[in-house]
Amino acid sequence: MSSESSSESSRREAREREERERREREERERREREEKERKEREEKERREREARERREREERERKERERLEREAREKAEKEAREKLEAEQRRLAEVQRLEKERKEAEQKRQEAEKHEKEAREQKEQAEKREDEARKLKEAAEQREKESRTEKEAAERKEREAAKEKDDLRKAEKAEEKRKEEAEKRAEAEKVRLKEEIEAKRAEAAKLRELEAEHRKAAEEAKRLEDQHRLEKERDASQRKEAEKQTRQESDAKEKELQGEREKAEKAEKQAADQAKAAEDKMRGDQAELRTLEHLAAVDWQYLGRGGHQGLDSVWQTDTGSYWVVETKQEGGKLASTQDGEQGSSWWTANRLEQAVGKEVATDMFRTGWSFSKAECDIFGDVRFTKTQHQQSDSRTDLSGFDLSALTAEQRVSLGVR
Repeated sequence: MSSESSSESSRREAREREERERREREERERREREEKERKEREEKERREREARERREREERERKERERLEREAREKAEKEAREKLEAEQRRLAEVQRLEKERKEAEQKRQEAEKHEKEAREQKEQAEKREDEARKLKEAAEQREKESRTEKEAAERKEREAAKEKDDLRKAEKAEEKRKEEAEKRAEAEKVRLKEEIEAKRAEAAKLRELEAEHRKAAEEAKRLEDQHRLEKERDASQRKEAEKQTRQESDAKEKELQGEREKAEKAEKQAADQAKAAEDKMRGDQAELRTLEHLAAVDWQYLGRGGHQGLDSVWQTDTGSYWVVETKQEGGKLASTQDGEQGSSWWTANRLEQAVGKEVATDMFRTGWSFSKAECDIFGDVRFTKTQHQQSDSRTDLSGFDLSALTAEQRVSLGVR
């Protein structure tokens, strides 16, 4: 009886143990199923979240590409309009310069006309001078003739005096024949008196001729003085006109030269601006092609700097960081005040602007890879000059949480 009860209790205990093991096994299986379902659910949620994040990232990248393309298109249109306006201004400036050149040419022709009139006046003055000289020569000829006639009259008076003396001698010598010769002498005396009166009249006429000659000489001198004054005045006016014309011509030439230089400078500036705009547009297109290329390999875009900042910062699927500087094909990395583009110091100084303080701190801790991306005219992107970098002691790290840095990294960064 006791053995049967013990065996019964043993069987019961065995059944209970089996039942308990079955329940535990079922519980384990249930927990495993639940854990598996939970993991599958989490995995599904993770995949959905990653897909959603990827779609959102793709949407952001698409919007960013569209924004960049729109900005590039608007900038190109604006620069084209500015270039067209600059060209129109340059054409207007050239037309104004051409108008001023024509006005200067017209003034020069007027100056030549004035100079020609001055030459004609000079020729007329010289002609009047020749006439005055001829009048003077005629007056001198008349004066010479009057002197000759005066000398002849004086010679005749001397001869008359001599004859008078001879007559007196004859009267003394022929006193006896005085009565016979008295009528003849009286007649001769009357003749001589008449002749003397005639000589006196002739001398008076000569004096009148001499007075006329003096008047003619004075008139000739007056005409000569007047001609000299007119000549001096014409010469002064001509010199003044030539001086004024020369000054105006020099001023216009300087002004035209200045306007030409301004036009050339404006044209050069417009060409430089057009070239800079074209280079900027090509650079934007190269950055856009680089963004598209890296987005296609499923890298996470972290950000970019502004003017003179980093072109783009990425995180790979393995968690490493990449800094990419985009150039056109053949473009060189420029030298700046804080080092060459792509150097560790240059890059470190621009990380916070591009990705924020938190990601920049992690990049200071782990380092990053720098790569130069070259985009050719066909839109193909090629990566060159890839190198791993770490910030150095020249970087300003104030304000960053660097507590996770190792001792070696602290020494490298100059952090105490």
